[in-house]
Amino acid sequence: MKECPCTTCSSTQAYVYRSGLVMCGGYGSAQYDTTWLAITDDDLLEKIEVLCDGCTKELEEQGKLFAYMSTLGDVEPKRLPAEAYEAIFAHQALAVMKTIETKVAGQILRGSRPSMDEVETLRSELEYDPSMTRAFRTGQVMYAEETLRVAKAHILAAYALGVEVDRDHIESAAKRYGERLTSTLECLDKMFEQMSSELS
Repeated sequence: MKECPCTTCSSTQAYVYRSGLVMCGGYGSAQYDTTWLAITDDDLLEKIEVLCDGCTKELEEQGKLFAYMSTLGDVEPKRLPAEAYEAIFAHQALAVMKTIETKVAGQILRGSRPSMDEVETLRSELEYDPSMTRAFRTGQVMYAEETLRVAKAHILAAYALGVEVDRDHIESAAKRYGERLTSTLECLDKMFEQMSSELS
């Protein structure tokens, strides 16, 4: 992400970027790293591109930004206003539409039959996929709910790319997912064990 001064106060320590209808905390932000915040004030969409932590917190306290997801820490569960849910829905729907249109256009231009790897790559862009990422969400050790979402995203990705989906395809995708996720979580367990042994 490029470095820009805060749109509100001109601080050079600005790492919370606007992405369409949401603000996304980037590396460098002490308070909002990997946090997504819904924008509920239409005027902000006209005025801001990047914010520092202080201005982000101020707008959050004013009820103009609402944190709703983070990959590093748990966002405090709370009911959001209708405008926040609208912003989250529209942001995600537009992102998915753009992703699918780009990927499908690429396949048409190449004239090739998409591989399982390409389906999985699109799937991981449509939905958080713990088998394809190194950024793990805390408090979700079982990953069962994510697995349900990834399965749905896989079918959407396959259909969007024109892949023939049958029982064999699904069983192959499920086997790859299970093996990859298990391997990744085992690696994560070893990393935590090593870290705790070094601290003790």
